[in-house]
Amino acid sequence: MLLQRESFYEQGKEWEAIATFDDIKRRFGENDNSFVQSTVTKALRYKGGILYEKGRIDEAIAIYDEIVLRLDENDDLLVQWEIARTLDSKGEVLWKAGRLDEAVATYDEIERRFGNETSNR
Repeated sequence: MLLQRESFYEQGKEWEAIATFDDIKRRFGENDNSFVQSTVTKALRYKGGILYEKGRIDEAIAIYDEIVLRLDENDDLLVQWEIARTLDSKGEVLWKAGRLDEAVATYDEIERRFGNETSNR
């Protein structure tokens, strides 16, 4: 299904790609498996990216916030990686939108959550 995203996107069918992402969330969003959650997160993050490209910045940010909220309690390393990538995407969207204070706050959150992770391994 994620491969459909590339096909739809390359063909200029962004709304079909978004429908595919929503279908992935509907079908697999409640699955507790970390790999499945990672895949759902990627789909939602791609959706956020398309929404940003379409000028729907607040909707994109809401998607990123939803991802973090959905996964916040999951300590699995793969899931935490997806949270970090999602926060990075959110920060980038905020930065590009000129919402610099919010972008900096988002990057600060990444530092707060994950800043010491590499030194602990």
